[in-house]
Amino acid sequence: MRQLDLIVLPVEYAFPGNIYFLYYTGPERYTRLVEYKKFTKHKDKNTLIGMEIPMMNGGKDYPMPFQWAQRKAQEYIDMLPSNCFSMGRAGSYLYGIDIDDCIRQAMNVKESVQTGSWENAVPCKDYRFPELDQNI
Repeated sequence: MRQLDLIVLPVEYAFPGNIYFLYYTGPERYTRLVEYKKFTKHKDKNTLIGMEIPMMNGGKDYPMPFQWAQRKAQEYIDMLPSNCFSMGRAGSYLYGIDIDDCIRQAMNVKESVQTGSWENAVPCKDYRFPELDQNI
């Protein structure tokens, strides 16, 4: 769960160029700043920044890109029943998934539901773990 603090700034854009998100991995409480109108294409003389702050344990709970953690995540994914989907950054257990990837996964789920072609809990092969090295 995350606390979302919203900041309205009296400028058209706050972030430079094609920067939509700023991620923070240091000691600060927040994990990400988002300039929403960059990806919504909203037009206004002001801009809205969202500051995301973890709520529960204060930790930055992101998927760990280690094979042991991916193996554990795969065990949970494998326990899901047929026609159940697990998507997004946490559901796919891949840190590199962003909103555009979530939309792509959602479109894959829609197609799977419409065609009855469920093949995996994690929609779209691009978001499944590469073959895990069993020696690590």
